[in-house]
Amino acid sequence: MRNLLFSIALIVVVFSFLSSQNVNSSGRFFGGGGYFSFGVSFLSLDKLNQVLGDNNRAQFQSSFLNIGGGGYSVLSKVMIGGEGFGILSQKRDKENFRSVLSGGYGFFNLGYIIYDGEKLRFYPMVGIGGGGLNLKIFEMAEVDFKDAVKNPKKIFDASFSSLSVKSELGVEYKIGRRYGGWMLGLKVGYVFSPVVGDWKLGDEVVLRNGPGVGINGFYLRLNFGGYGGGIRR
Repeated sequence: MRNLLFSIALIVVVFSFLSSQNVNSSGRFFGGGGYFSFGVSFLSLDKLNQVLGDNNRAQFQSSFLNIGGGGYSVLSKVMIGGEGFGILSQKRDKENFRSVLSGGYGFFNLGYIIYDGEKLRFYPMVGIGGGGLNLKIFEMAEVDFKDAVKNPKKIFDASFSSLSVKSELGVEYKIGRRYGGWMLGLKVGYVFSPVVGDWKLGDEVVLRNGPGVGINGFYLRLNFGGYGGGIRR
């Protein structure tokens, strides 16, 4: 299902981009937009949760709040832009230990506007970028500063980075004129990581046999921002 969604969006964007070279002879639309975004992503954490459960540590839910923003420029109907998001931390306690998982990712985006009316804009989009997750596990007890410096193994702090791609469908509701004003947007899509790096302690020391977890999963986001542009003949 996820690969099918990505493939359909990629085919639509590429072929629409090629066909756009022969349309709109009366003039081309030039413009752009920017937005603040928040939503939820559903990450595939089965392998990580299996390791945590086997070692008597708290496991995580799949849903994470996301916050971020982005922007795009428009040439005729082709959209080019970028965006970045923080994956807000999720905290789970078990016995006297706390586990915290957080992360983030960003993308370079390419899309194509299928419909652009007075009030609505609809488009598929694909993106390529990267991101990662960070896992902390520590005992919930006071520690003397000097003892912590002397014995820094009091906390487990590991992370990984990955190459990630996405496909999505977006719709925007325009508040204002056709060629300028505020907008509300909704995006739904899927992210997966074909290349995932090693888990590392402190971004330096490689951890062998780490769970193969990428930034994989569906997401849903709401956008709020502005747009503008005009026709050039």
